[in-house]
Amino acid sequence: MNKFFSGLLLLLALLSACRTLKISPKKIKTQKVSFLNKKIEENRIDCKTFGGKAKVQLVSPDQSSKSFNATLRIKKDSLIWISIAPALGIEVSRLSITPDSLMVLDRLKKKYLRSSFKALSQKFSIPMDFYTLQELILGNAVEVREKVAVSSVDSNFHLIVMENELQQLKVWLEPEKFLLHQVKMKDKVNHQKMILTLSGYKAVNDKWFAYDRGLRLQQNQEFSAKISFTNAKFDVAQKYPFTIPSKYESIQ
Repeated sequence: MNKFFSGLLLLLALLSACRTLKISPKKIKTQKVSFLNKKIEENRIDCKTFGGKAKVQLVSPDQSSKSFNATLRIKKDSLIWISIAPALGIEVSRLSITPDSLMVLDRLKKKYLRSSFKALSQKFSIPMDFYTLQELILGNAVEVREKVAVSSVDSNFHLIVMENELQQLKVWLEPEKFLLHQVKMKDKVNHQKMILTLSGYKAVNDKWFAYDRGLRLQQNQEFSAKISFTNAKFDVAQKYPFTIPSKYESIQ
């Protein structure tokens, strides 16, 4: 599989008038886990559809980087559609992801990949599924069925640590509106870490959305991505076109 496709797949592991969120510097007190979980649920973005545009910079372990524009569309729990284009705006790749399938078009080489998200996650040892990717794009916290959950204050952020035999999840919340600041997921089996940092919150249709994201995936090597959304819309009608041209060759 070529480097372009590998980068795209790793990035997936890796997402009206607006009001900008302002953070208060005042000191905070430790809150109960139940209280913080309630605030997380209150801030969870729940929508039937999502449409957004973002500028992405992907950095490989050798520090080489690729920059491109991405158009992302979500139909809740059924489809994630992504179009990739360089600065000139000519599409070079298109992805269609469902809970059971993943299809990718390479416009430059006139090739396509037909697989499943599960198979590629296993191939690259990425602990990711469709629903986790959907939550990460929207900026929601990922759920863990924890056996242990504790809360504390860390650098003036609320911190929740949830853990079971397979995973550890750390969630930092800003103190004003209890919005996500950072999420660290640790896979104890594959010895991987995924770190998502969220900032630049703006209110869109009464939903607080993080326009700026930082994503790091660590195992034997580290991949990172910077994602800056330039547009975000919820619950609007949209299309998800995806057709494989007859002249395109399959990637094995």
